[in-house]
Amino acid sequence: MHFAMYYRWLVYYHLFGPVEPDATILDIGCYDGGLARCTGVMPTVALDPQFDALRRADAHIRICADGTRMPLRMHQFDYVLLSDVIEHVPADRTLITEAAARVAPGGTLLLSTTAQNFRLFPSFATPVFERRWGHVRKGYTPDSLRTLIGEGFEFIIMVWPENAFRNLYMLMWLFSRPLPAVACALAYLCFLIDRRLLGHARTEGHLFVCATRHEDAPPAAAIAIAAGRERSMQPGLTPAPALEEQVEG
Repeated sequence: MHFAMYYRWLVYYHLFGPVEPDATILDIGCYDGGLARCTGVMPTVALDPQFDALRRADAHIRICADGTRMPLRMHQFDYVLLSDVIEHVPADRTLITEAAARVAPGGTLLLSTTAQNFRLFPSFATPVFERRWGHVRKGYTPDSLRTLIGEGFEFIIMVWPENAFRNLYMLMWLFSRPLPAVACALAYLCFLIDRRLLGHARTEGHLFVCATRHEDAPPAAAIAIAAGRERSMQPGLTPAPALEEQVEG
C-alpha cells in the first residue's frame, strides 16, 4: 500500500468515521485500489483510466474508463470516493459533476485534494513533485469545492494542515520502494502528530470533503450512452454482461 493512500484514509476515518459494511461504493480514480482497501469494504465498482493499475484493484466490477464519461446509472451508490484525483484532471468541473451525480439520496461523496497553497518541505521541491504527480492546477479552496460540487448536498469541508506529513514527505518517499512498511509506519506517526496539531491550523495542506446528498434528491435515472461513443473498456477486466447490468439494470 502506498504511504500517502494510507495517510489519507487515516484522516478520512478520523474526520468522518468508518464506511458502512454493506455499502455500495464507487471508487473513481482508484489506481490500484489502495484507499478502498483500507475501508475493509470491497467497492462495487472501481474505475480508473490506467489499465495496469486497475488490474490490482479489488472490486466486484472494474472499469477502465475516463471519470468524465462513466457508463453508470445516476444516484445509485452509497459512497463515491474521489480522493486526490481532481487536481490531475483538466475537466475538473465535469468530473465532479459526474461523480456527484452517482451519489444516491442520503449517500456520501468523499473527496480530498490539495489546498490552493499546498507546500512541501523544502518548498523548492513542491513544483518538482507536482509535475511528477501530474497535477494540472495548484489546488482548491473550500469555497471553490463547494461551488464545483453544487446544490443538493450538505457539506463538511475540513482544512487538514498535515504539517508533519508534508515536512517528512520526501523521507517517506525515499523509503516507499525499498521499505514500504517503514514508509507507512512513518505516515501513521505523521498522522498522530498532525491530529494533535490540528488546532494550529495552516492552509498549506489538503482539503477533505464529506458531502451528503439530500434525501429528497431526484430519483435514479439511467444515463444514455450516445451512439458511437467509445466506452474505453479494456479486455480482461469486467465482462460486457456485468457492465450492462450496471448501465441498464
